[in-house]
Amino acid sequence: MKESDLYPPLKQFLESQNYEVKGEVQDCDVLAVREEETPVVVELKLNLNLQVLLQAVDRLALTPKV
Repeated sequence: MKESDLYPPLKQFLESQNYEVKGEVQDCDVLAVREEETPVVVELKLNLNLQVLLQAVDRLALTPKV
């Protein structure tokens, strides 16, 4: 399995919640926006490690919903 395999089901889930979903936006794996709400950023990873935690902290500069 690759990280990119995670995108279609996540996109489908977020779209079912009325989000507009885009992949690979400003180095973010997934960006989801719904109306005037704060955007949601998702980093797709197969394993939890220090790198993904550091990416998540970095993405907090864009939105609190990481």
